[in-house]
Amino acid sequence: RGIGAATATAFAREGAQVVICDVMAEQGKEFAESLNDHYADGRPAAIFVPVDVTSANSVTNLVQQTLAAFGRLDILVNNAGITRDAQLRKMGEE
Repeated sequence: RGIGAATATAFAREGAQVVICDVMAEQGKEFAESLNDHYADGRPAAIFVPVDVTSANSVTNLVQQTLAAFGRLDILVNNAGITRDAQLRKMGEE
């Protein structure tokens, strides 16, 4: 959806392997499959990992699955559409 989908599509179009992350598993899986249908060239263009960015454990799992699938992580695009009523520098991990 939106900026995240456009960014992932642009990277996949250029030959990057991307990890699609979302709390909405069905939509995320479908989008990753769509990228694979259009851009896979002998290797997966995309995988899906369910992620809740408000959970440190979920984000740790994302990194582990990314490294297991692709061996490295070169670029991270943080594009979660959530807000909290505080300045970023005043927010804790939780």
